[in-house]
Amino acid sequence: MLNAERIERIKTLLVERPHSIREIATSLEISWKTADKYIDELCERDGSVGVHVFKDGMRGGLKIAFLSASARNSGQLMEFLHKRIVGVREKSDFSPFELYQHVDEKMKKAFWEAEGTAFIEKGSEDINNLLQSTQRNYLSFSGDFSWVQSRERGMEVIKTIEAVVRRGARIHMLGRIDIKSLASIERLLSMNEMLGVEAIDIRHIDQPLRGAIVDDKLVRLVESPPALNKTIYYEITDPKWVRFVKDIFWEFHKVSVPAQKRVDEIRKII
Repeated sequence: MLNAERIERIKTLLVERPHSIREIATSLEISWKTADKYIDELCERDGSVGVHVFKDGMRGGLKIAFLSASARNSGQLMEFLHKRIVGVREKSDFSPFELYQHVDEKMKKAFWEAEGTAFIEKGSEDINNLLQSTQRNYLSFSGDFSWVQSRERGMEVIKTIEAVVRRGARIHMLGRIDIKSLASIERLLSMNEMLGVEAIDIRHIDQPLRGAIVDDKLVRLVESPPALNKTIYYEITDPKWVRFVKDIFWEFHKVSVPAQKRVDEIRKII
């Protein structure tokens, strides 16, 4: 079955260079016939892949698959956005809409809420619901971790975090750890001690995104433009863009500072 994962693997191969059907079959560990079927399906589906047959109809003919110009442009777009995101630190320096506008219409939605009001759009979810939907992992892009101490519809978010990790999910958080956020961080770290497992991974870094990735299936990014007096939520389910945002998360993670180390250094000062 040609699923999203195999599509990405095929396109990753073709980004490097054109590949023969046999090479694709070997890389995906499938038969030549299946690989040929997948390539034909991609050609018909969205035109992202093209083929050229050498010695067509003759014995020893060679069928080569390549990435179309439009697909290569998509890769260049991702590279451009990647540089924009990792090259800045403040949330005001990058709007999630710059990414959202390029996602397929069928695999995205946006909604908003005015300050001090309930959610406007029917079916929209708060942080608690997003956390509760997590089965395996929740990756959080944060500013100062203030959302950890918040309450939504009478429910403490930190209680939801505890319930999620108790059932075996892992939570990874990136954000700014300073004197202001110290209480939130220490409360989360104490939860690891209480549970006896490192279920909550927190690291310090200044980065421009706000939002989360749930189970490698859903990205929700958030922004609050000062001129609008509203909070806008962008949800993305396109596997290609979910993977793009997830890769950025782990890139930030590699160069960030472990929470306990950061806390220990702050405590030496205060």
